[in-house]
This record gives sequence, C-alpha cells and structure tokens, in this order.
Amino acid sequence: MIRLLLPLLLFGLLPARLLGAADDLTTHTAPDGTPFYVLGALPSSPRPTLLIFAAEGRKALEESNFSEVGRLLRQEAEYLCLALDLPAHASDQRPGEPPGLKGWRARVDRGEDFVTPFAARISALLDHLVRTGRTDPARIAIAGTSRGGFMACQVAAREPRIGAVVAFSPVTDLPALTEFSGMEKDPLTLSLAAARLAPRLAGRPVWIVIGNHDRRVD
Repeated sequence: MIRLLLPLLLFGLLPARLLGAADDLTTHTAPDGTPFYVLGALPSSPRPTLLIFAAEGRKALEESNFSEVGRLLRQEAEYLCLALDLPAHASDQRPGEPPGLKGWRARVDRGEDFVTPFAARISALLDHLVRTGRTDPARIAIAGTSRGGFMACQVAAREPRIGAVVAFSPVTDLPALTEFSGMEKDPLTLSLAAARLAPRLAGRPVWIVIGNHDRRVD
C-alpha cells in the first residue's frame, strides 16, 4: 500500500478508496499514426494526464502491477491515463528486429538513439491532446516500471510539460541489463544513463522505488 500512496502524495492526492472493477481500454491513433491506449474513453474537457510506461501499451494498462496508480488517479481525480508501445515493442517492432530489450540493443548496435525519437512522439501526442481539449498542459505526469521507468525519466527530461515522475524499479544504466552486456564503454549507451538526466529533471518531483538488491536492473 505504501508503494501506491507515496506517488499519490507526490501528486497531492490521497485516495479515499481503492478502485475495484477495471476500466475498458480504448485504442486511438495520434496524427502521426502512432497507436495509443486509454483507460476508458477520451475526455471531452481538459484533464490532468498520466502517461504509463511498461513494455507494450496494452499491457501497461491491463496489468494491475503497472496500472493501479493510474486507476486510482482516474477514480479520485478523473485523470486521463494513457500508454504507448515502447520502442521495439508491439506496434514499434520493425520487420526482422528482435522484440523488447533485444530490439533496443539491436538499434544501439546500429548507432541509433532509440530514445529521442520516442520522446518526440510523446511530445507530439501531448500537443495533439492539449490542442483537442483532452489534456490540461499544466497537469501532466509520467510513471513507468523497469524499462518503462527508464523511458519515463528519459521522456520527462526532454518534455518540460511533464511535472512529476514516478519510477518503479527503473532501469537506470543500460549496461546493467544482460541484453546490453559488452556495452559498458559504448558512447551512445553511456549517454543514456539516467544519472545524466539530473540537470534536466532538477526542480521537478521524481519518486523512485527499488529493492535493496535488484538482480535484473541493478
């Protein structure tokens, strides 16, 4: 329970009750063709907005381990909660490319920064949601788990409208992952270390939780 309450306190919200039944997911398409997923329907007026990252967008909203904070915020403060497929996951996996974290590694092996284009896609989606009256631009937050936590920090560092970040057991240094073994001195890999984001996140609330000895994300 503490795991859930602390990020809610970060947003200035304390839940009066826990959410029971799951919301239906709806699928939408951004102007650039990117699919995104929403808990319930898109609102008809500007709402505080929470981006939720895990791996696949649907999984991020369907599985309670990833989406419960969003469901609480949706009930308590009518948040718009949405998710997208991370790079090399589901709709973003390219033909012949390995899925998931192995796809990230394949892109880095080609010298490709897979983070910056994704962050630009998020900014474009936020532009669209603000322009169409769905999102309150002064109340945007982001949350993610593991690789989603890594990407949440990366996107927030590049998008100043994101006012708060929650990261559950985030990847903070890619070489800690088995998928990035041997990349400890690779300049592109090192440039994506979360510690390098501190100057761009300074002044915004960032809440991070992780185990004492996480064997997966270090």
